[in-house]
Amino acid sequence: MLFIDEIWEAIYNKTGLLPSLETVHLELITRLEITCKKARTSNICKDFYQRAIYQALVRYIPAEMFVFTNESAICERDLIRVYG
Repeated sequence: MLFIDEIWEAIYNKTGLLPSLETVHLELITRLEITCKKARTSNICKDFYQRAIYQALVRYIPAEMFVFTNESAICERDLIRVYG
């Protein structure tokens, strides 16, 4: 996961140009259609409808393609952010 300031720094390192953070933000929204929607989690084990949708979506993905993580894989920087 990249944060906008990391993208901004990468642009500067690659091109030598220093766009404003607002420009980088607007480009992410308009060109890549990335928005600042609030992150939401739900327990699909308790929602049978959502669980069925998830199972239908991942039905044909080989098991070796899945990667499961736990709390040790959480970036501390992510914990201070409200939006995903």
